[in-house]
Amino acid sequence: MARRRTTRRRRRTPTPEVRGFTGPALAEISFPLGGIGTGTIGLGGRGQLRDWEIHNRPHLGYRPPYTMPFLFARRGRDKVARVLERRLLPPYQASHGLPPDRLPGLPRLPEALFVGTYPVARIVFEDDALPVDVTLTAFSPMIPADPADSAIPAAVLIYRLTNRTREAVSGSVAVSMANTVGLAAGPDGLGGNVNAFRSGRRMRGIHMTGRKHPEGSPGFGSEALVTTARRAGHAADVAEAGFFDRGQAL
Repeated sequence: MARRRTTRRRRRTPTPEVRGFTGPALAEISFPLGGIGTGTIGLGGRGQLRDWEIHNRPHLGYRPPYTMPFLFARRGRDKVARVLERRLLPPYQASHGLPPDRLPGLPRLPEALFVGTYPVARIVFEDDALPVDVTLTAFSPMIPADPADSAIPAAVLIYRLTNRTREAVSGSVAVSMANTVGLAAGPDGLGGNVNAFRSGRRMRGIHMTGRKHPEGSPGFGSEALVTTARRAGHAADVAEAGFFDRGQAL
């Protein structure tokens, strides 16, 4: 007697649609970066770091001055430099026009495509004048069943430059970041801030501290801007020769 074979149909879980955003839709994106319970820094749709809520209080809209990434590329004698963000989007509002500490007069990239599937965000930048393709992948530690490592107060930004020409191209990414240690103590909490370059086996970068507040107070703490690159130039501080003139030294 022949046996009848029965087959079971596997149930397929529908794949969620991954949406991409570009143009004016980038204006209000703020993708949270930061460990569980550590506060967040928002990655904006243009690639800017916005909404720095790491000072023990709500701080939507806050962005430290002169804090942004930069791109430099060279092909032969041709050189190009950009603020590594998509161009600014309206509304262009501030009490005295565009904020000078965001360097609005410097060139940025014409367009970007933002795709975010938490906890990872990805931005593809577009600029025909560049000899390289530029992408950004951003995330924070998020490990299921591991609350300790998922609570590391860190944001990881991976910029990838890909030569799209048949010639030799050199390129680099730099990041400027303000020391905001002490801001948790209030608007007058900044003061006595110190930046120092440190280098270890796996990472190197700027360690930021403050001398104004004693250990145990809300304003006490530290920040760091580090890279895993073996070769990394650095400047622990820049001088501001005149009123709002710090951009000249960056």
